[in-house]
Amino acid sequence: MSLKANLSKSSLMPLIHNIIERVILMLFTIWTGLTIAFLVTRLSPRNPAEQLLSRILAAGTFMRPEEVEAMRSTIMELFGFDKPLWEQYIYFLKSVLSFRFGPSLLNFPVSANDIIAVYMPWTIFLMLMSTIISWVIGVVVGIFMGIWDKKKGIRAVEYMFIVVFPLPYVVLALAFLIIFVGILRIYVGVAYITHLTFSLETFLAMLSRAWLPALSIIVLSIVNWAMGSLALARTAKKEPYVFYGVIRGLPTTALLKRYVGKNVLILQITALALSLGNIFGGALVTEYIFNYPGLGTVLYNSIVSNDFNTMLGIATYSILGVTIASVLIDMIYPFIDPRVRYGGGE
Repeated sequence: MSLKANLSKSSLMPLIHNIIERVILMLFTIWTGLTIAFLVTRLSPRNPAEQLLSRILAAGTFMRPEEVEAMRSTIMELFGFDKPLWEQYIYFLKSVLSFRFGPSLLNFPVSANDIIAVYMPWTIFLMLMSTIISWVIGVVVGIFMGIWDKKKGIRAVEYMFIVVFPLPYVVLALAFLIIFVGILRIYVGVAYITHLTFSLETFLAMLSRAWLPALSIIVLSIVNWAMGSLALARTAKKEPYVFYGVIRGLPTTALLKRYVGKNVLILQITALALSLGNIFGGALVTEYIFNYPGLGTVLYNSIVSNDFNTMLGIATYSILGVTIASVLIDMIYPFIDPRVRYGGGE
C-alpha cells in the first residue's frame, strides 16, 4: 500500500511542480505586460486632462479663468495625474486587481468598464466566429493538401494560396467593402443593440452586422491556417514511423490520415488556443474599416483621444487572455501529445 502511495506521489510531483512553475511565469508575464502598457500611456506628450478640459470649453461653456483652473485641478485629481508616477502605477495595479479602471476621458463621466462591457460581446462574437470557422476549414484543407500534395489540383490550390498569402489584409477588406457595399449593396451594417440578450433576435442582429467583417478575416485566415498545416503535414510525412509504415505495406492514405493528420492537429490546437486568447484585443483594422462596434474601434478612438483608462482596460483583458491561454495550453499539452511528459521527459 505504501509502495502505491509513493508511486502515486512521485508521479504527481512533476505535475504539481509544472503547475506552480507555469503559474509563477504567468503572473510575471502579466505583470510585465501591464507595466509596459502603463508606461506606454504615460510616455505620451499629450495631457489627457487638458484634452478633456478643452472639450468641455469647446462645448460653449463660459468659465472665468479661476473656474477653469479649479476645474483643471479637479480633473487632474480625479484621474490621479497630480500624483507622482509611482503612485499612479500603484493605483493602476489596484484597478487591475479590482477590474475598475475609472472614468473614460473620451466618454466622461461614463466609466471605462461600462464602455468595455458594451463593446466586448461584439468583439467576442466576431473574433470567435472568425477564428473557429477559419481554423476548422484551414486545418482540414491544409492536411488534405499535405497528404495528396502530388496531385495537380492540389498544386494549383497551393499556388493560388501562395499568391493570396502575402496579400495585405487592408486590400482584401477594402475590396470586400467595395463589392458588397458599393456594388452589390447587400451589406447594410447598421444593426446595433446595446442591451444584448441570449435570444435569436440578438444573434441575427449581431450576425447581420458581423458577417462581412468576419468573411474578410476568414478568407485570409483560412489561407494562413492551410499553409501552416501543409508545411506541418509535409514535415510529418518525412518522419521515420511513416516511412516504416509504408515499407511494411500499410495503406498509405489511411497511414497518412491517422499519423500525419493527428500530428498536425496537435500542433494547430496550440495555435488555436493562442488565437482564442487574443480575441479580447479585437481586430482594430477590421472594425475600423467596417465601422464595427467592437473593442478594436474603441481602442482606436481611445488612442486618438488619449483615453488612458479605456486603453489600459482593453490592454489588461488582452494581456490576460493571451497569457492565460498560453499557460493553459502549455499545462494540458502533455495530455494532448503523449510524447511530451512533465519533468522534461519525452
